Amino acid sequence: MSDWKKQAQDAWNAPGWKEAAKEYHETHGHYAKVHEERGKANGNGQTSTDGKPAAPSLRRIDLARYDSEPIPAREWGVPERFPRRAVCLLSGEGGRGKSITLLQLAAAHVLGKDWLRSLPEAGPVVLVNAEDEEGEIVRRLKPIVEHYGASFADLARDLHIFSLAGADPLLALPDRSGRIVTTPLYAELRTLVRDVLPICIIIDNVADVFGANEIERSHVRQFIAVMRQLAIAGNGYVIMSSHPSLTGLSNKTGLSGSTQWHNAVRARAWLHGGEATDGEAPDPDLRVLEFLKSNYSKLAETIMLRWQNGLYVPVAQQSALDKAAAEAADDQAFLSLLDRFTRLGENVSNKARAGNYAPTMFVSEPEAKGKRLNKAALQAAMRRLFAAEQLTLEPYGPPSQVSNRIIRKQVPGSQFEADRRPVANGFRVLGECASETNCVYCGKGYNVRRIAAVGRPGLKSETLHEECAEAWFAAI
Repeated sequence: MSDWKKQAQDAWNAPGWKEAAKEYHETHGHYAKVHEERGKANGNGQTSTDGKPAAPSLRRIDLARYDSEPIPAREWGVPERFPRRAVCLLSGEGGRGKSITLLQLAAAHVLGKDWLRSLPEAGPVVLVNAEDEEGEIVRRLKPIVEHYGASFADLARDLHIFSLAGADPLLALPDRSGRIVTTPLYAELRTLVRDVLPICIIIDNVADVFGANEIERSHVRQFIAVMRQLAIAGNGYVIMSSHPSLTGLSNKTGLSGSTQWHNAVRARAWLHGGEATDGEAPDPDLRVLEFLKSNYSKLAETIMLRWQNGLYVPVAQQSALDKAAAEAADDQAFLSLLDRFTRLGENVSNKARAGNYAPTMFVSEPEAKGKRLNKAALQAAMRRLFAAEQLTLEPYGPPSQVSNRIIRKQVPGSQFEADRRPVANGFRVLGECASETNCVYCGKGYNVRRIAAVGRPGLKSETLHEECAEAWFAAI
């Protein structure tokens, strides 16, 4: 007997192990036979015909053959998103819609329909749900069936759904030595996969089937390898749902535990959304499907989803021309608001933490509300306008506390340059005032301007007639 086999046998026969297995049996029911499985599968899931562990072997790749033979094409379960013969991960906070999204994926595979702007490979699906009972699964599936114009009968033959709610759903757990071993339930699932040959195997949720430590790198790595054996056995792919930790939510990785949950899988996506941003109320019906890893292709596009009639559908995309037109309208709205604030002598800043941050000041104005501009849209408009050099910063305030305000950048020959023209004796017109505005010096209306004194940053601009400006500022 080789040394490694002897060491494994000695570890199995170590004092107390059988007693521990008996105790485990008493608390975990059908795993009483886990010790009987010890000769049926080795660490990588390979099994010999006589039930003994298959000896590990190295098989050298014959590179020379590919000078005359075609290189096999890469196979996908979902093109450019989830590769076949691999393990993938979909993470998301509880209640964000992972289970429904995966049910949509399952139905799309079986019916040969589209799934969130992709066309999955048609074929059978095995779905193991460890969280929901049959009734809940069927209730969630009904609007999906209706969306695709299908019936439950259309799904019945090739969609193999199993509910393990209320049962013990573990597929793998560590032995005394820390090595991940599979359970009889895993063996049953593997047999089913070999019979059905599903294009997709869905495990919802990984926390229910993984009985080891999610932080332990070797445990996670071994578990992913065990799950990949299912993908290879079915010539499909495994996709598992998972929950992020608080850290995973804050750093926007969508992960929990060891980094091997990212490194060991071949593709990974994160479903999130509905969070408040910049103090604005979130839209509870919006989700974002973000693809964060793909070993075999560039990252797929991030997809905005909306809850509609019991499932998630992609938000319609704007054409390049429509997007440009919308951005131009947002930019003009920002400039109009800036002009009005300037005429009123209200300075706005480009600093996000400032009390007079322009997007924060503008978002509650009627013009912004009328165009449904939120803070993010106003921020984007401000960035574009600065990049296009239509905006600049102007210092103001006393020398001991100089601040910067946003102003339009003067373009030679423009009407705006004329509106900001110097006035005699060092005064400058900032803009016109509304027709009902009265001059603060003479009290009369008509042709009133917003005027500031040049070279006197401590003075506030005022609504004045140009002919009244000198007398007003001389009296201050």
